Amino acid sequence: MREQGGGGWGMVMAAPRRVAELVIRKKELAQLRSISRSRAEPAARVTRARMLLAYRKDPSFFAVGRALGVHHQTVQRCVERAVAHGVLAGLG
Repeated sequence: MREQGGGGWGMVMAAPRRVAELVIRKKELAQLRSISRSRAEPAARVTRARMLLAYRKDPSFFAVGRALGVHHQTVQRCVERAVAHGVLAGLG
C-alpha cells in the first residue's frame, strides 16, 4: 500500500485483538485447578484446563498457545467452546 505522492510505504494496521469474555466462577476455578494437576484425567482434558487457566491470567490466544506448546487456534477453540457451553463442558 503506497501513500499518495510520497512514494514510501503507507502504514498498515493490524486487526484489533479479539478477547473472549470468559467468566470462571470460584467453584469452577477450583475444579479447573484440580483437573490441571490430575494424573488420572485424560491428557487432553488436563491440557484444556491448563489453557483456560492460562487464558484467565493472560487473555491472548497466541501467548497461551506459545506457553503451553499448542497452536493459538487450539486455544481459541477451547476458550470459545467454554464461553458457549460453560467452562467445565468446554473441557470435552
